Amino acid sequence: MSVSKLGREKYSVHVSESLAVLAWALAATGAGANAVESALKEAFERYPETTIPPRAEAHYFSGHAYAELGNQSESQRHLHRDLAVVWRS
Repeated sequence: MSVSKLGREKYSVHVSESLAVLAWALAATGAGANAVESALKEAFERYPETTIPPRAEAHYFSGHAYAELGNQSESQRHLHRDLAVVWRS
């Protein structure tokens, strides 16, 4: 793996993590489902396939964001995916 590719992957992971945390913050401050889902969609699209532990964190933040929105089924789905990713890694 080239240094430049590794640098881009690391950057994508940081941006993705930030977007997942932003989604939780948006939900907690009442921004609404559209804003939250937009941030989460972009977060998951940016994650490289090789970043298993950060993907687990994104599912964790997503679960809490959906809980803030009152969407318990999506919250549980993401929190369960968080656990599944953690146990696989």
